[in-house]
Amino acid sequence: MYGDPVTCRLCAQAMRISLAVQPIGNTASYTHAMSKVMVSLPDDLLAELDAEVKRRSTSRSALLAIAARRELARQDPADLAAAIERSELRFRGAGSFESADLVRADRDGRR
Repeated sequence: MYGDPVTCRLCAQAMRISLAVQPIGNTASYTHAMSKVMVSLPDDLLAELDAEVKRRSTSRSALLAIAARRELARQDPADLAAAIERSELRFRGAGSFESADLVRADRDGRR
């Protein structure tokens, strides 16, 4: 059973995977897919960060990673302003209307 080629190949693959996630040096909680960085923060911001870390029962690294992902996912303000401008231009050509009349006409058209 243990000597067959499929089992040996699976065992070797499992060993490679487990070795790939072993800690490096004194970074016991870090893997190859994670880097350590040094950042400088004002003392008051660090105090706020530490208070939030304690409130959430998490780590500085985890909270900073969440904040970075959220900031990077935000839409560019210039793109957002351009989208608003395009919408405003479309509505300028719509003319004036009474919304209740539109709703009533739509409702009556479904009968």
